Amino acid sequence: MKCPRCTSTQIKKAGSITAARGRVQRFLCTLCHKKFHPSLLSMPIIEKEGYWDIETSQAGRGAGNFGIIYSWAILDRKTDDVVYDAMRNRTRSEEKRIVASMIKEMIRYDRLYTWYGTGHDVPVSRSRAVHYGLEFPAYQTLFHSDLYYAFRHRFKLHSNRQDSAAEFLGFPDQEHKLSPAIWVDAMFNDTFKASIKHITEHNIEDTHQTKFIHERIESFIAGTCRSV
Repeated sequence: MKCPRCTSTQIKKAGSITAARGRVQRFLCTLCHKKFHPSLLSMPIIEKEGYWDIETSQAGRGAGNFGIIYSWAILDRKTDDVVYDAMRNRTRSEEKRIVASMIKEMIRYDRLYTWYGTGHDVPVSRSRAVHYGLEFPAYQTLFHSDLYYAFRHRFKLHSNRQDSAAEFLGFPDQEHKLSPAIWVDAMFNDTFKASIKHITEHNIEDTHQTKFIHERIESFIAGTCRSV
């Protein structure tokens, strides 16, 4: 690589800028001090992408301070490996532990895909992290694409729920569906572990479902630069 001003090869990295398709590496010429970034044609952006989902005790208004995160899962788009964590008992320290492990995994990615993460996963996770004094990813350090809005704007179904979109596109039924009884059981110690196991399995299945939807509709949507 050469400096576009003086053609020097004495180049070093100098942060990044945000382009239409994501983050672009910026470089600095140490001779003439020109800052530049390569054309996307000669150096395409390759992001590490994942599919992220959380399961919480409460949805809607107040979920960030009245609810807790039971489990989380992230599916790597390239390898199909899933990393996840779940509460082992009903204590504050246990929720703090899994929120911390979630953040540690999140920052390994450049972009995370969700279904309605803008309205739930992102603000709830940030709220729980701040509650425990944990450092949630800062603005423009991690990008987020919400497939809920992409699907809603380009398709017209009776419902915009993720399972409705998945069924419409041909994804097989999930093995670990959730019911009100599962959530109630998670509130009691004698049924907590079995309920959390079921919820976590559903959580993992949701990430596979999100990936399936994304790859079916990807040709109809544009990339976004929304920050987590």
